[in-house]
Amino acid sequence: MPIWIKVFGLRPHWFHRRFLYHIASLIGKPLKLDEATTEIDNPVVARICVEINVLEKFQLEVPIQIDGRTHYFKIQYEGIPNYCKICRHRGHDMASCFA
Repeated sequence: MPIWIKVFGLRPHWFHRRFLYHIASLIGKPLKLDEATTEIDNPVVARICVEINVLEKFQLEVPIQIDGRTHYFKIQYEGIPNYCKICRHRGHDMASCFA
């Protein structure tokens, strides 16, 4: 399922497609960058569309090795739909499943 994520903790010189896709690949399959990210309109946060498996646990932080140091980037998910892991349908969660 494609959703948008925001990546926080970036430095302006890290705003290039290859690096951002590397971060996004730790979450799922990177699909595209939003225009503001491409244009570096907001050099504090990157917004990336990622194909994810909603059955997996959502990572709230990802570690990346840069120049021998580990940097942690906070991840925020946008518009996560309700998804039931019991019946595998969207629109409700496990607590309200009738299956």
